[in-house]
Amino acid sequence: MSQREAQIQQLEEQLASIKGTPCDIYSRVVGYHSPTNHWNEGKKEEFGKRETFAVNP
Repeated sequence: MSQREAQIQQLEEQLASIKGTPCDIYSRVVGYHSPTNHWNEGKKEEFGKRETFAVNP
């Protein structure tokens, strides 16, 4: 095994040991913020179709 392959294998093992934690996503709906994981299926689908834009005066 080459040095590069050994390094790749070592990095893959390190990557496999990394554990994450779930995070909540909040979005503003009709004037208030709410966690998206509490939304019904229709609202979740609509959220995925939203586009972000900026308004420049």
